[in-house]
Amino acid sequence: MSGRFGLVVVDVDGTLIGDREVVCSDTAAALMQCSRDGVAVAVATGRPISSAVRYAELVGAAYVIALNGAAVCDARGEPIWVHDGFDPTALEFFEDLTAWHEVDVSLDGLRVRYALTDVSPSMALMAVRHAVSIIPANVAAITGPALKAQFLGSARALTVVRNALPPSLAASSGSDQYGAFLEVAPSATSKGAAVARLAEHLGVEREQIMAIGDGENDISMCEHAGVTVAVQDSHTSLLARATHQVDVCADDGAVGVALAALLLGDENALTRVQTLRPTAEERHTRKDTQ
Repeated sequence: MSGRFGLVVVDVDGTLIGDREVVCSDTAAALMQCSRDGVAVAVATGRPISSAVRYAELVGAAYVIALNGAAVCDARGEPIWVHDGFDPTALEFFEDLTAWHEVDVSLDGLRVRYALTDVSPSMALMAVRHAVSIIPANVAAITGPALKAQFLGSARALTVVRNALPPSLAASSGSDQYGAFLEVAPSATSKGAAVARLAEHLGVEREQIMAIGDGENDISMCEHAGVTVAVQDSHTSLLARATHQVDVCADDGAVGVALAALLLGDENALTRVQTLRPTAEERHTRKDTQ
């Protein structure tokens, strides 16, 4: 496998797994081969640590970026770096929203999820899916930093919440079989910033990083990775920033195809990958030759 890369970062929902929520065997094999060849592998997700480490284990990843970048951990879930969490103003804003009964509101701590509103069936199912304990609480009862806010509700209600957010907070939206959701991260938190922290920890340069994703919360990785790959049916904003797109969905092994093409130069895989714009390394080379 090519020595060009030192770190591969893979989003989970929509990239590593699709609607079936199963990791394709080809994708798992490709990521495990990366690790055997000395390339560090990390999974990056909005999910809590407890869920992220399960997927890290399935693909042999050594690192986890959880809670949309608020925590960087090893494969056992032991923190390497953790954000300080939301400031009091943001927490007060979230608590005020609990009086508006059109959205479910929860906050993720490092190991537990706090329900600021009544635990609805959708909230309970999401907690099971994310392998995290959920307990009713108000903001004053939360111990430790609150690292991610999550809102469940109608698309209209979530749009209202998003438009009312303080400008310092980063938000990303999505939907799954449980309905629409909005995730909010603390100030200066993103998957991309976490990738940069992990790269510094490992001594890896930006040009040596490949990031693969599909969603709005993966856009920030484009700023901190030399090569960024969007899978089939990715968010249009990610396509506007990624260097490549693979015409394969997660369920059919998009990550495995991307790695085969861009790390191994496999001719068949290369036919499934479209170059969208120059990589960071290519832009640097062009600048040096001008």
